[in-house]
Amino acid sequence: QMMCNDGPNVDGCSTPSYCVDDMTPGNDGAVCPGNCPITCGADTMHCDGGYDSNGCKMPDSCSAPEYDMNGNACPGVCPMNTCPEGQMMCNDGATEFGCPTPSYCVDASGPVVDGIECPAFCPVMCPPGDKTCPTTGPVDSCPQPDTCVPADVACP
Repeated sequence: QMMCNDGPNVDGCSTPSYCVDDMTPGNDGAVCPGNCPITCGADTMHCDGGYDSNGCKMPDSCSAPEYDMNGNACPGVCPMNTCPEGQMMCNDGATEFGCPTPSYCVDASGPVVDGIECPAFCPVMCPPGDKTCPTTGPVDSCPQPDTCVPADVACP
């Protein structure tokens, strides 16, 4: 077991320590590191740490609020730590007003062309006023990521 403490209470007084189990085995049988629970402040959002590729619980975190370019509060977005095996993490950047968007997982394996596994790509997110165009190449080669061009320009 491991010793945890939530820190001072709202009055600034110490809180009692307590023990949590830190002997949980991962998928491979090895012991996972323990994590103490966290208490987030009133102005922050609690974010679940999720699990790593070995099935071990990752530590939770607190996410501070972010604000858009107009000073408005953005919807809360927790960080994503890992993706399941065989997947990769993607993120679409920010909204048109500058708020962060959540990350997500996609397959890490691309298509197989002529017996060769092609790389995978995250979807391309174009800025406002642009559009997505497919990248063309030789018929027998791996696909390439899409590109962005101004909305009034024809795709190449």
